[in-house]
Amino acid sequence: MTNPAASLASNPNRRLGVCVLNWNAGEMLVRCVESILGSVEKNSTTVVIVDNASSDGSIADLVQRFPDVVILRNAENYGYAKGNNIGARYLIENGCGLLLFVNPDVSFAADCIGRFVKTLEASSQAGCCFGLPLTKGRVSRMSVRTRPTPPQKWILYGPLNHVPTLYKRASTHFVPPGSLADGDEIYTGSGAMVLFRTIAFVEIDGFDEATFLYEEELICAERLKDRGWKTVFSKQARYSHVNGGSTQKIAYRRLLYFVKSEQYLLKNYYRWGWFTRNFLRLARYGEWVIECVRVFLLRRLPAKWIDEPQVNHSAT
Repeated sequence: MTNPAASLASNPNRRLGVCVLNWNAGEMLVRCVESILGSVEKNSTTVVIVDNASSDGSIADLVQRFPDVVILRNAENYGYAKGNNIGARYLIENGCGLLLFVNPDVSFAADCIGRFVKTLEASSQAGCCFGLPLTKGRVSRMSVRTRPTPPQKWILYGPLNHVPTLYKRASTHFVPPGSLADGDEIYTGSGAMVLFRTIAFVEIDGFDEATFLYEEELICAERLKDRGWKTVFSKQARYSHVNGGSTQKIAYRRLLYFVKSEQYLLKNYYRWGWFTRNFLRLARYGEWVIECVRVFLLRRLPAKWIDEPQVNHSAT
């Protein structure tokens, strides 16, 4: 496949901007940037790394390997939404008509970005495009999702998803990618790598900075829908994703971030009632206790004992 990045230079509205938000991603950040630079042409793409006050030396390593890469350094960790919005503003100011947000724990082949662009531009109504993430070689269950019902939100985003009977009843929330064609409209996908038309991103006011971490895909889905934009799925844009690459370092805190963002989503976008929201909040705090115990135990078990099963939805 010819890399369509070459044709971006002939049309300023198609200039591609790539934003990687980093927080202590280590060597994963270098691999991610290598993937990006191997997939785009310099004269038609602007790449920016936004660093959320990392302390692991990952930015120093990146500068040594890629001294010409633009890096925006935040004085503190602003989280996902605000950090990416800072990068987006830089890219928009530099004339980018397309915005690709990439997590630092992502890597991909040279044709991946081109496939994203091709799928998005196939529909003038498409404001956002998700690809096909692979975790440990298997298709992630987060690849394509519907708008969750209360039971689905409770079961599938907590430890109850390990109960086979409950998981089976709720799992229609996860759409098998194999049932879709490239360019099909979806509700949302995995935010590890997502492409926006700049005009759509601006119309939805970017990422909602009321959240620090998690639920961004669901919030964007609601905002895009409210403004008449479609979200599409690029079945051919495959990439590897180390699930929770940076958040593994904050295992005890990440669920608390999730609870806060989830409550914000349910109240401000899904308009769930007080009882339903707070019942779920109480359940989540119970799950947090379970998660703390789980992490405590896993850190003391041999590595061969702690590989978690993956859900494999065929993408063919």
